[in-house]
Parts: sequence; C-alpha cells; structure tokens
Amino acid sequence: LTFLLQRDLIALTRQRAVFFGIAVFTASTALISVLIAYFEEELPIVAAYQELGFGDVPTDPFAPHILLNLAMVTTGLLLWERISRNMRYVLLFQLAGLGVFYATLEFQVVASRVYDLTQTFWVFFIAAGADSDDSLVSFATQVFVLVAVAAFAYIYFFSGNFFQ
Repeated sequence: LTFLLQRDLIALTRQRAVFFGIAVFTASTALISVLIAYFEEELPIVAAYQELGFGDVPTDPFAPHILLNLAMVTTGLLLWERISRNMRYVLLFQLAGLGVFYATLEFQVVASRVYDLTQTFWVFFIAAGADSDDSLVSFATQVFVLVAVAAFAYIYFFSGNFFQ
C-alpha cells in the first residue's frame, strides 16, 4: 500500500478523502450492531459496558468539541491544495473517525473511544501546520489551537460536563 501511495498511483485527493469518510460511515452504520453482538459474546468488556449501562446518556453529536473538530476538518478540506501530504492523511483519519463516530452514536462507548483515538492525530496536523511555509495554513493552525485551548478550558473549568 505504501508503494502505491508513494508513487501516486492512488493519489489522495479531496474528493477521495471525503468519499472515504462517507464510505466508512456507511460501512460502520451497516456493521456496528452485528459487530457489537459478536464482540459482546467474545469480549467480556463489551458485555460489561452494555450490561452496566455505561453510555446510557447519549453522546451529543453537536457538542462544542465535535463542532470544533468539524470546523477544522472543513478548513483543512478548503485548504487542501495548500496543506502538506501528511496533513492530508490526518484529515483522512479524521474523516474516517467522524464517520465511525456518527455511525455509532447509538453505542456511546464505541463512539467515544473511536472519537478519542482519532483526536490524537490532530497533534501531527498541528505540528505540520505550525511548520508550514504557507501563511494561511500556519494561521489556521494557530487559530485552531487557540480556539481548542479556550473551548476545552471552558468545558473543563466551567461547564461541568467535561466527560460527556
């Protein structure tokens, strides 16, 4: 796969990245209940999550931190021609993560864990954006960091629902 991507035989375009996110959402929507039923029998932790009621409070699909993520993905897609190859792959992971997140909202544990996992990739996006020679990419990255810090500080210190 790396050979194909390095040779641009399968070029990562904005349209392919968006299509990939939609395909992940569609596949996740179709498969999630089957996979939960299967893993509930195979992995005791999944059964424990389901039986103990973890995630009974539904995840808000439009929570501020989710909207911030969506805004940055949208900004990255708009700046697609200006961002680096590594930043494009981070956006691809973010689109896939958002696809799984929205497809699995019924299963809050899965949605939260996948969302948290994909959020770690923003570190690479920020590092590449901060090092970018393009002033618009660098500015957008700095704005993202400032807004994220302010939003999470507010959520943590003042809202009382940091873990929801």
